[in-house]
Amino acid sequence: RESRLKRMMKIGKKLKYTDLVQDLLFIDGRFAGIVTPYYDGETLVKTIDEPIDKKIDIAKQLVRNTKELTENHIYPLDYKLNNIMLVDGSVKIIDLDDYHTKVRPLPSLSCKRGTIYGLDETIKTYFNDIRYLSFNKDLLMRLDRGVDLGNCEYEEIENYIEEKSKPHNYI
Repeated sequence: RESRLKRMMKIGKKLKYTDLVQDLLFIDGRFAGIVTPYYDGETLVKTIDEPIDKKIDIAKQLVRNTKELTENHIYPLDYKLNNIMLVDGSVKIIDLDDYHTKVRPLPSLSCKRGTIYGLDETIKTYFNDIRYLSFNKDLLMRLDRGVDLGNCEYEEIENYIEEKSKPHNYI
């Protein structure tokens, strides 16, 4: 819908980490669709065999980007490894213009729960390892590879883990 896309364009100007709709496309004065950015990178499916420290950095960026979107009332409900790209070391969430993505004028707790659930499942799939099936701080800190989230760059991952650890997180 044109009005929804215009709202996304307005919000997109405020976002620091996520690119939303770039422009509306009109043909002969009629709305024909949107123009989205082209990213020269690879989807997370192709990076699934990366070293653990790089995967943790990617997960941190993904949580940071998701937090930014949900704070602006944009709720991606179609998380999957093919909808996330790695472009020059930066995570880009793509396909935000589909009908699964909800854009609300006010916060929506049910949409936020759906987004967190999708993000959680995507991270579990990305790590593809029994040690990460319950993505939490204790499991990550037990690794023998020297990974410590206590000194991570992005505090968003800490907030995500804390939120997921609450007894009533609806996940």
